[in-house]
Amino acid sequence: MRVWTKKGKICLFLTIFAALAAIFFLIWLKTDWQMLKDEQKGRNYKPSAKMTEIANELNLTRKGRAVFYAAQPTLQDEAQFNQKCGQDGGKTYTLGCYYDDGSEHIDIFDNGLSSLNNEHISFDFNTQRTVTVLHEMLHAVYARLDNQSEICAELKTIVPNYSQMQSELSLYSESQYCTEAFARVGSEHADALGDTKLAKIYREYFSPNDALIAKQAQNEMQLTILNNRIDASRQTLAAEKTRIDSLISNKSRLTNSAINSYNQLVSEHNALAKELRAVYRNLDSERVASL
Repeated sequence: MRVWTKKGKICLFLTIFAALAAIFFLIWLKTDWQMLKDEQKGRNYKPSAKMTEIANELNLTRKGRAVFYAAQPTLQDEAQFNQKCGQDGGKTYTLGCYYDDGSEHIDIFDNGLSSLNNEHISFDFNTQRTVTVLHEMLHAVYARLDNQSEICAELKTIVPNYSQMQSELSLYSESQYCTEAFARVGSEHADALGDTKLAKIYREYFSPNDALIAKQAQNEMQLTILNNRIDASRQTLAAEKTRIDSLISNKSRLTNSAINSYNQLVSEHNALAKELRAVYRNLDSERVASL
């Protein structure tokens, strides 16, 4: 039987104490204090049934759900939404906004429609709202990153791969560019980033939903197709009007057939424009499309 001396007992105590201190230090290092802070911050947030459904569709991790709850996203009608968001005065449509005025908030415009189905376009508003919530939540994520400069540099190498996004981001100021790029890339192309550092950051907060991405891509494609059809129709109308004006100026005989043909083109153009306006007006309460 070993007999401990007073000195030996002190050494044993110090050894055990050092081991426990090391264990607690490692636990402290691995603890995500920001996540715990966000969970505490969002403990009183009560999402609506629709917002809960959106959160589930986003495949949020525990860390992502903590940010989601801390930012307290709400669906708002036109009057509510335009009190703080939506009034950008521009020709783009605003679907949501993230702001921190001492208390974080995410506001999402909700037109009350699940979808819109017309002859030339079908648009899924539920999908659009879900993607918008993710976009705005990623602004909150970016605000929490401590390596923003590094992430911004990586984003600037990725954005040129998407020409439309690059064009739209060029409208943003330098101070807003990186947070917007982070939100755009994450909500639209997180599934295409492979094993990059940026992809790993996104995966800390959510797992890309392939079905959601595909449905939103369909939304964007339909808008692009309809816009292109309207552009083509406008050019056809202009050419036909030039031809008719030429006939009139040359005192050539203008047939009923030519007039009826032109009127038919006008009618078809107006029908296309009406369908596009119906989508845009339900995407943004401020937007008046210039068609």
